[in-house]
Amino acid sequence: MTTAPATARQLLLAYLSSIADPEKVAALFAEDGALELPYVASLGQTWRFQGRDSIRAFVQGFLKMVPAPRFEQVDISIDTPEQAFGEYSIETKTAAGRTFSQRYAGRLVAANGQIKLLRESLDVVRAARAIFPNGLADVPPASETARIAKELLARMGAAADPDEIAALFSSDLEFEIAGDVGVLPWIGRKVGRSAAADFFRNIRRMVEPIRFDLQDVLTNDHRAVIVGELASRVKSTGKTIETAFVLVLTISGGQITRFRMLEDSFAVSRAARAGLAPITPP
Repeated sequence: MTTAPATARQLLLAYLSSIADPEKVAALFAEDGALELPYVASLGQTWRFQGRDSIRAFVQGFLKMVPAPRFEQVDISIDTPEQAFGEYSIETKTAAGRTFSQRYAGRLVAANGQIKLLRESLDVVRAARAIFPNGLADVPPASETARIAKELLARMGAAADPDEIAALFSSDLEFEIAGDVGVLPWIGRKVGRSAAADFFRNIRRMVEPIRFDLQDVLTNDHRAVIVGELASRVKSTGKTIETAFVLVLTISGGQITRFRMLEDSFAVSRAARAGLAPITPP
């Protein structure tokens, strides 16, 4: 008799019950599975761990800081075979004797009975106070570029008013999303802060978000590169877009002066053009 693959809920519960055993935790993940804690990037810490060896090493490091973890008060509010979302608490002591108290939230994506992705959020201020020797004083200062990139993501994630998001951009913004110009109003080159406001306004009106997976944020003194994957549905056609994406932000004077988005422009065009004239090959 064939055993059915573990569901996302079962995998999340297994992860929570195995957190004190790095080998068991790592074995729950697919070979290319990933564990992400995006908010710890603000503490100057590595936030993405991909592959079983990397995940095992992360859990080993966590146990050195928090020797006796135990998750309790588990509340799973989304439960499908492929995805689960839950909240769970921990109340214990660090290796230094400080209280480590958190209410986590975790989204798990399953594939073939293994964890493909687990993304967790937590109170990073409380974590820093518990784990760092000098608490918040040990948190490295964020660069202006990183701060603006994270603020953009925060406003996008909170569904802030388009004009509030656009306030992060300069009045002479250079805006560019390469692709099939005319099929969607935001594709092409535009100028001015209004281009950003129109983009966020139109995308909400015309596209239904399904998934937005942030993978990395890379910064230097004047540029931020945001890497991820997304899935969305074009409302007028009902077709789904699935694509990796890169946002390239140029930042000067505390504002975004250039916004460039790279994605699978053919997938976007095909989804938006359903029912229209087919694309003519060059």
